[in-house]
Amino acid sequence: EVVQVATATRSLEAEVGGVRKALGSSQEQTLQKLSEVDQAMSVFHGSFGSIRQELADAKQEWARSQDMLGQAISTLSQDFADFQRHSSTLQQKLQSDVYRVESGHRDEQERLSRAEAQIAGVAQNLYHTANEMILLKSER
Repeated sequence: EVVQVATATRSLEAEVGGVRKALGSSQEQTLQKLSEVDQAMSVFHGSFGSIRQELADAKQEWARSQDMLGQAISTLSQDFADFQRHSSTLQQKLQSDVYRVESGHRDEQERLSRAEAQIAGVAQNLYHTANEMILLKSER
C-alpha cells in the first residue's frame, strides 16, 4: 500500500508538473498577447493624436481662409462701390456735355436761320435797288 501511495503521489506530482508547465506557457502567451495589444493601443493613440493635430491644423487653416475670403470680399465691395461712384460721375459729365453740345447746336441753328433771313432780306433789297437803277437808267 505504501508503494501504491508513493506511485499515486509520483503520478500526481507529474500531473501537477504538467499543469504547472501548461499554466506557465499559457501565462507567457497571455503576457505576449497583452504586450501586442499594448503596442497596438500605443500605435492607435499615436495615430489618434496625429489625426487630432491634423484636424486642429485644418480648423486653423479654415479660419485663416475665411478671414482672407472676408477681406477679399470687403476689398471687392469697396472697389465696386468706387467703380459705381466713378461711373455715375462720368455718366453725369457725359450727360452735361451732350446737353451743352445740343444746346450749342440749337443756338447755331438759330443764328444760321437769322443770318439766312438777313441775307435773304439783303438780297431782296439788292434786287429792288438793282431794278430801281435799271428803271432810272431807262428813264434818262
